[in-house]
Amino acid sequence: MAQVNKRRMRRVLVIVLLVSISILLINPARTLFSFRKSDQIPLYTMTYFGPYYYLVPAIPYSDANLNKYSDQTFPEGGSGRQEYQACTIFSATGGESKIYGRNRDLPFRNTALLLFTHPKNGYASVSMVDLDQLGVNPKSLMFWKRLLLLAAPLVPTEGMNEHGLVIAKADVPRDSPPHDPSKESLLFRTAMRLVLDQARTTQEAIDLLAQYNISFGSGGGHFLIADPSGDSAIVEYFDNEVNIIRDIDPWQVITNFEVGNTAEMSAEPSYERYRLVDDILRERNGELNAKESMDILNQASGSGTLWSIVFDMTAKEIDIVLFRQFENIYDLSSDGW
Repeated sequence: MAQVNKRRMRRVLVIVLLVSISILLINPARTLFSFRKSDQIPLYTMTYFGPYYYLVPAIPYSDANLNKYSDQTFPEGGSGRQEYQACTIFSATGGESKIYGRNRDLPFRNTALLLFTHPKNGYASVSMVDLDQLGVNPKSLMFWKRLLLLAAPLVPTEGMNEHGLVIAKADVPRDSPPHDPSKESLLFRTAMRLVLDQARTTQEAIDLLAQYNISFGSGGGHFLIADPSGDSAIVEYFDNEVNIIRDIDPWQVITNFEVGNTAEMSAEPSYERYRLVDDILRERNGELNAKESMDILNQASGSGTLWSIVFDMTAKEIDIVLFRQFENIYDLSSDGW
């Protein structure tokens, strides 16, 4: 009888173990099977199931290990980083619809992933992920490489959550953020994920970022954050300080220099794009619709523009254009996420 009970106990333990492993694998499997290419444009989509913050330690934040996650990389033999800093980001909150636009520029024809997340203890969001910087090539996706997709939530390039809060980052040449030994350090992309998951408003996002040391790797960066109330802010890190620039006007613009460093801005290569967008927004007093916003991004785009994206923070709608093909717009309403 004792031997029968032992055998029964072993079977129960094996069944419990197999069931536990199956449960642990269900969400990753669902996530990976949801990865697919859009029928409309060369854009991949994926829905993330289950938690992902346990992966934070796997994402490096030190300069020595950060290159592939950074926008600061440039082709071998290139003349330098500044040549490829060409992103343009703006908020336009003067009209009934609160709009946020962004051009992402790099010297490589990288591949975009539109990622949907629904964290159990956070806000649903949709974000863009650069698959190349994640180390994923969809054209030759071996199984072990496909597993890298499970880290996708932690490396967004920009995104909007269910409350209409939007955040994106642009490069700047310098990197001198403050460092508080008592605070945890986060890669800027993981910090953006934290904002999307946990912040309803621009002020909440600013407060969240203040709780961490933000690492930009081998270069610098700044954020533009906005919400559908019309509140927006630029968050910059230089001279060992955090600089918060609030929206005095119903629009804000960032390119690839510190907006707070007014003494040097006109000498920066990206100042012309900044001036172009700022002048249009000033003329319109920050009042734009999605189509007009995409037209501005078209004017500000260049040969390295990977994608242009417009977030309607009021309607929770998104328009996406890849590789300057502005005649082919991928539109997504909140019903789709």
